[in-house]
Amino acid sequence: MGTGYLVYWRQGELIQNFGDYLTDYLYSRLFHADEVGGDGRVLYRIIGSCLDDGLIGQDVRTWDLNATDQLVYWGCGCRAPDGFHPEAWPQLQVPAVRGPLSREVLGRDVPLGDPAFFLPHVYRPRTLVRYAGKRVVIPHCSDARGDAELRALTGCDEVLRATVGRGDLNVEHFIDAVFSSAFVFCGALHGAIAATAYGKPFGYWDSGQIDVPFKWADFSKSIGREPIFFRNVNDAWRDYGIRVAGASIPPLLPLLESSPFVARREVYASVYLRQVRSASWPQALRSWWDRDKIYEHYCRSRF
Repeated sequence: MGTGYLVYWRQGELIQNFGDYLTDYLYSRLFHADEVGGDGRVLYRIIGSCLDDGLIGQDVRTWDLNATDQLVYWGCGCRAPDGFHPEAWPQLQVPAVRGPLSREVLGRDVPLGDPAFFLPHVYRPRTLVRYAGKRVVIPHCSDARGDAELRALTGCDEVLRATVGRGDLNVEHFIDAVFSSAFVFCGALHGAIAATAYGKPFGYWDSGQIDVPFKWADFSKSIGREPIFFRNVNDAWRDYGIRVAGASIPPLLPLLESSPFVARREVYASVYLRQVRSASWPQALRSWWDRDKIYEHYCRSRF
């Protein structure tokens, strides 16, 4: 058995970016913690816009990877339609991607979905009074403007920063705030993804500098939405009410089953039951009684 490494942007720093920091949070809750490993060294990324020749090359150089080492990027996305050439990276495995645009670049039929869609299967949010019923703007982590300026620019009631401190409670506070909001105005992609996961209305904020437009288009296409950006929250909310009849998250079971790690029993059961319940309640009831057999079959299929 080799050695595996989970890596992400800002890893080890005191201040994290919510989306990238979900790597640790999701891994510890979705999977068995002793399953990282492989032949030689294996570098894992399980979230982020890192399907990019420059970033992959940076990983190879930073970790001094050799021919016996591997990279596995699961549920990640591209940054541009011409920035990633899979054939240039024989060590790289991509078992799933964030959205259909990334899948077109990859050139293979793999499951779709951002791993942050699994958040409702591992965390039940609580309501925060500060954000309850409010219009909340989430600026990009690099946006240094003050809260008062952002509220004036957007028409929002509150500002929720995508920069979070280390620790699970900080991640969950961010999720709680999104869940509590009446409308989420997103300048940070994983604010929009978290809102989608929990079924919260959201819009795309034109902050004056949209970070990596391709990733927004990729995610949006995965849920059947157009990535239309607005300067003011009232316009975004009005557009949501007129044109958006709710987001359609891709089926998550294929995404979970494609992961490089073995899912925890309770997570697999939750995702499986959610999928079959949407098709048939009788099937869901049968699946509930047979959940142990279904999970054991999944585990056997991994080895």
